[in-house]
Amino acid sequence: MAAKQHASRAVRSFGIAIVVTVGIVAALLLFMVLDDGGADLSYKTLDYDVQVQSNGDLKVTQHLDMKLADRSDDDGDHPWKQLYQQYTLKESDLTNITDISVRNVTTGETYQ
Repeated sequence: MAAKQHASRAVRSFGIAIVVTVGIVAALLLFMVLDDGGADLSYKTLDYDVQVQSNGDLKVTQHLDMKLADRSDDDGDHPWKQLYQQYTLKESDLTNITDISVRNVTTGETYQ
């Protein structure tokens, strides 16, 4: 009779272990599927195209592909504002920088 109780207890313990394992795996999978990365702003890609002009000037085109999270809530939209990128240039090395602009490649809008 003792062996029968031990076998019954082992089967029950094994069943509980399987149910708990399946529950944990399901919770982890659900978390991974619903996780949006956490960051409101993130870079998808950052590419540079540098061309040397015939007069020796450099033409540098930087392409940023950013993901901006939707910031709307019950009070309405909260658009992104004052997004900027800062560069530190050594004045003795770089002079006469001109023609700087920003263009939204999705909408085609150009900002000076």
